Amino acid sequence: MNDNADLGALARHSSRFLELVNRVRRRHELEIDEAFLFVAVGCLNFDLHPHDVYSKPVSFAAVAEFSRVQRETCRRKLLALVDKGLIQRTSYGLLVKDVALWRRLSLMAGPADA
Repeated sequence: MNDNADLGALARHSSRFLELVNRVRRRHELEIDEAFLFVAVGCLNFDLHPHDVYSKPVSFAAVAEFSRVQRETCRRKLLALVDKGLIQRTSYGLLVKDVALWRRLSLMAGPADA
């Protein structure tokens, strides 16, 4: 495939990803930074080990550092995601609650590394 065809395929993939993000935003009444933080929480939650994938709770501070969003802004947006039922707050930290939605967004973002 030549470079122009590659760019065209990437543009179509990116367009589908943005359409999905916008559908999710409308359905759950999310701001774009809330959608971004939802994906970030999942990135931090799901840790790969040689034989298993498990979910580990993360702190507000860890999400703020990972996402480079100001700490108080991040905390406020994450609490909004808790209120909307997309993540849950436990005594150990934050966890993605809607794993199916997180998976759809992550798969549309691009292929996973091998």
